[in-house]
Amino acid sequence: MSDQHMLRGQLIPLNQSTLLLPNTAIAEVSRFSGVEPLPSVPPWIHGLIEWRGLTLPLLNIDALLTDRAAVIVENQRIVVLNSISSNTETSFIAIAAAGNPHLMKLVEEALDDGLAEEHSSPYIHAQYPIGKKNALVPDLNAIEEHLCETMACSGF
Repeated sequence: MSDQHMLRGQLIPLNQSTLLLPNTAIAEVSRFSGVEPLPSVPPWIHGLIEWRGLTLPLLNIDALLTDRAAVIVENQRIVVLNSISSNTETSFIAIAAAGNPHLMKLVEEALDDGLAEEHSSPYIHAQYPIGKKNALVPDLNAIEEHLCETMACSGF
């Protein structure tokens, strides 16, 4: 099979689900440390981290999807993502992962919209069965817009 029909992505384990992102969305993966908690923010915002001289918000996608308090687990990682929105003050955001992302090659046709399953969250673009898991493709633009609105409303 030709590589031109293959997509390279990463499965990012969360506490309650798994995200699927293209390799180009991920800037770096690091150990979970140095999180500065913020007062008066929703449970899906862990706080702020310092990364390469920038201050980034650290998000918990599971908490965003369920509106429950974020849980920190052993071996947690920080995944820094390239921002896709022009509305953010920084070109990056960070998400908490329950472990290391896993590289994956996907056949482009396997991600045809006809195979996508519905998801009730406005922050999930699509949901695909991959192996025995359902991988969630986040709507990064919607997440970033919600983050901007939330941080502005919280006075940050």
